[in-house]
Amino acid sequence: MMLALNDANLSVSLSSTPLNKFGYVLEFYEQGHIPRFPIDFDAMAEHLYQISIVAHQHSIAIQRVMLDQHLLERLLSSGRHGAEL
Repeated sequence: MMLALNDANLSVSLSSTPLNKFGYVLEFYEQGHIPRFPIDFDAMAEHLYQISIVAHQHSIAIQRVMLDQHLLERLLSSGRHGAEL
């Protein structure tokens, strides 16, 4: 559910399996990372922006994005589309 940067600084999806409760057990530090995987805030902002465009074309909208307040602030201040979110 969360995009992160791997060791090669490439954006990757984190594992989502029954072993980690489909990603819900992953907790990011306030700085926006778990060991070895910082959140890719630019990719997340772009992803949500693109979803909002398609949603608007179908007369629907994103109603809620659930993130810790510190992480939400970083998301909204990142990338080309953070401010538009």
